[in-house]
Parts: sequence; structure tokens; C-alpha cells
Amino acid sequence: MTHEFSVSGLSEIQELDPFEGLSFEYKNAAPYLTVTRVITDGCDEYVKGNVRFALENNTDLDRGDTFIVKACDSWGALGSKGFRLAGEPDADGFVSKTFTVDIGMPSYVDADNGEEAYRSFGTKPEDILTGFRRRFSRGSRFISGIALDGRFETITDIELVDIYVGTNDKNSFDSIGRGEYYNRLIGLYKIDMLVTNDRGRSMRDAV
Repeated sequence: MTHEFSVSGLSEIQELDPFEGLSFEYKNAAPYLTVTRVITDGCDEYVKGNVRFALENNTDLDRGDTFIVKACDSWGALGSKGFRLAGEPDADGFVSKTFTVDIGMPSYVDADNGEEAYRSFGTKPEDILTGFRRRFSRGSRFISGIALDGRFETITDIELVDIYVGTNDKNSFDSIGRGEYYNRLIGLYKIDMLVTNDRGRSMRDAV
């Protein structure tokens, strides 16, 4: 004897791409950039509430480097709703995708962009002048340990001569101690001034 049964209400399991719409939170800057958190604000609602993410190779990144984002169905919640994650899961149930650090991410200053960076946020000539005028009064014979040919009177001109980028030899952000720096921008200025010699005559000097 045979019986025929009619089954209704079943539908195909739908695939969800857990990586679509992801964005990331960062700290530090290239080449020591760290991806600290996966942000799902732009993802499907099912992904937001039911997918767990993990990060790999996400520290000490330079622009153009890659890092891995892994995703899994938390506690089978997606499966109970008729969904599964697109991709081939590993032994732990995670699917993975490789992302690349965008060229536009923040980076520490290097020799290639040092001049542009210094002109953007380095010490401005007017600030240097203000500092000199505040620290050195008329009649001084020394400026920052430099002996003048006479007694300081006034500054007549200031000119940016060169820009240097100083770096240390650390190879990871964690190895940089508190109070240390990865690199430092240094501007070399020529400062013209008037000084008065011992005979009371004004003459030009420069540091």
C-alpha cells in the first residue's frame, strides 16, 4: 500500500554575503595601522543580528597590505531563518574574505610626503618668529647656544631652507615605547637679523 503526501511551505535556503556593506574601525597609521573592529551598519539586517566576525593579520599594516575578515552563523540563528552564509566554511564554520588597506588610509610621514606634510601642519614661520621674540630680548649675545657677532636687535627675515623626516628603527607599533615617536618632521630655517656691535653700529647676522 502506498500513500502520497503533499508538502508545502518549504523554500530554498537563501545565501547571504556577510561581507557586503562592511566597514572598519582603525587606530594608529600606516605602516602601523591596526584594524580594530568590524562595523556592520551598512549590512543586511540578518547579518547585523546573527553573524559573528573575527579579524586576522590586522595589525602593523601599510597601505596596500591585506587583512582577513572571518564570519560565522552565530548559534545557527541564520539556519533557523532559512539562510546560510555564502562561501566555503572552514572546520570552525567560518567563511573568509581578504580586504586590502586603502591607499587613502592615514599614514605616518615619510620622505615622499614630508614636504607636503610639513607645509600643512609643521611649524609656521610666523610661529617661529613669535617664539624668538618672546625668548630673546634686545642685547642678547646668544640664541639657542649660538654666539652672535653682536647684540641682538631684531629679526629682519625668515626662510625655510630644508625639511627633514627623522625615523626610528622600530618594526612594529607595539615596540614603540611610551614617549617615543615613529618619525618626526624637522624644518631648517635661516633667520636674518640685525645685531649691534661693540661700537654701537648695526650689522646683519644670520642663524
